[in-house]
Amino acid sequence: MTFGRTSAIFYAIINVAEAGDNIVSGRNLYGGTYTQFDNILPSLGITVTFVDETDPENFLKAANDKTRAFYCETVSNPACIVCDLEAIAAKAHAIGVPLIVDATFSTPYLTKPIAHGADVVVHSLTKWIGGHGTGIGGIVVDAGTFKWGTGKHPLYSEPDGSYGGLRWGIDLPAELAPLAFILRMRTVPLRNLGSCISPDNAWMFLQGLETLPLRMEKHCSNALLVAKYLESHPAVEWVRYPGLETDKMYELQKKYIKGKGGAMVIFGVKGGKEAGTQLIEACTLFSHVANVGDAKSLIIHPASTTHSQMNAEQQAACGVPPEMVRLSVGLEEIEDLIADLEQAIRTSQTKGSGKVPETNALTVQDGLVAGQGAGFATLALHGGYGPDATTSRGVPIYRTSPYVFKSTAHAANLFALGELGNIYSRLTNPTTDVLEKRVAMLEGAHPLAGLGVSSGCAPHDCCTLVHALRRCLCPL
Repeated sequence: MTFGRTSAIFYAIINVAEAGDNIVSGRNLYGGTYTQFDNILPSLGITVTFVDETDPENFLKAANDKTRAFYCETVSNPACIVCDLEAIAAKAHAIGVPLIVDATFSTPYLTKPIAHGADVVVHSLTKWIGGHGTGIGGIVVDAGTFKWGTGKHPLYSEPDGSYGGLRWGIDLPAELAPLAFILRMRTVPLRNLGSCISPDNAWMFLQGLETLPLRMEKHCSNALLVAKYLESHPAVEWVRYPGLETDKMYELQKKYIKGKGGAMVIFGVKGGKEAGTQLIEACTLFSHVANVGDAKSLIIHPASTTHSQMNAEQQAACGVPPEMVRLSVGLEEIEDLIADLEQAIRTSQTKGSGKVPETNALTVQDGLVAGQGAGFATLALHGGYGPDATTSRGVPIYRTSPYVFKSTAHAANLFALGELGNIYSRLTNPTTDVLEKRVAMLEGAHPLAGLGVSSGCAPHDCCTLVHALRRCLCPL
C-alpha cells in the first residue's frame, strides 16, 4: 500500500491504536515523524512514549496495558543509530504488541526487518527506492505473521462499524486472516481518508527499484570513503558513520545492514554551527536540499531545518547537536565529492576570507567541482542543469510549445540569433536542453554541441532519458 511516508506512518498507527491508546517509540526519529508523534497523535488521543532505543529493555519498561505497538527506525535520521530489531521485536511480542519499523534509511537491499521479527515495515519511496528525487510516496508492508485477534487490539477483536461490523482479527476467512492489518488499512483509513499514490509516481518508483541494488552498493562505498576522509581531517571534530570501525554502531550494522554502513554520514567541524553553515554554502557539488536518498549528493543543517520544530532539549535527545552537518552521499565520482568537501571545509575555517555565498556555490552544472573538471559519473548526474527559477533539484518537465517573449526587441533578437533562448519547443525546450548539454559534456564536447532528435522528442521523453543516464554510474 502506497502514499506519502508520513501518511504511511500515520495510517499504520491509527490502524492499531485509537483514542486512549499508547505507542512506545524510539526517540531518534525523522523530524516529521517526531512531530506527528509528539503533537498530532496526542491531539487525537493517542499518546507516544519516547525511549532510548539503544537499550531494547527501555521499550518494555515504558509499556502499559494501553500500549498497542512499538516503533523504531532501522537506521535513525539523522543520528545514524542502528536498532537491534530482533531484541526490540522480542520485547514487543512478549507483551502481545507488534513492532512497526521505518526502514527508509536502509532500504530492502540492506535490511529485511521482517526477517528480524518486525511485523509492519514502512518506507519512504521518495528516498533511495525511487532514487532520483522525482516523486512523493511511501509504502507499508504487512509481515502477515502477527495474531490480531487475541483481544489485545480492540480494533481487530471488536465489530467495526465502518465495515459492516466485521471483526478484522476474527472473522476473515483463513486465507485472508494473515493479511488482516493491511486489508483493514486499505479498506478503512485509505478508502475513507485518501492519500493514495498516483500511478505516475508509482511508475517512477518502479524505475528506481530496477537499479536499487546497484545504486546502494555505490552509495555505501562512496559514503565509507567520505567518512574515512572526514575522520582523518584535522578540522573535523567528530564524524558518525556506522561503517567506520570506530563507530559505536559498527557491530550492529554488520548484522542489520550487511556491514555496508549505509549512505548517510553526519559530522561536526571546528567552529560549530557558524562554521557548518559556511561549509554548506561553500559547496559546489553537494546540493543544499531537505531530502536524502537521491542519486545526487545532498547536504543540510538538521537543527535549523528538518528538526527545527524541536526545542534544544528534544534535539539533544534525538542526537541532533547544533553543529551537525548531514550528508546524503550520492553516486558522483569519489574524487569530486572529497574535493568539494575539502574546499568547503577550508572555507569554513578561514576567517575574513571574503563574502560567503548566500546559497550553494554550485558550479557542477558547468562541469566544474572546486574549480576542476568533473568526472564522468558526476557529469552524468549534474551536467547542464543547475536549479532553475523554481529551485527544483531535479530536471523539470517543461510541457509547453511556445514561450513568452519579454519584448518585441527580445523576440527579434532570438530569431536573429543575437542571443540564446527559447522560441518554440520544436527548436529548443529547457528539458531537452539539459539532455543535449549533458550528453555533449559526457562526450567531451561543447555543452551546446548536442542536438536531440526523435519521432516527436517530447520533454517527458528527455526527462526519462536524463534519469537513464544515471544507470551508467552502476555497471553490471
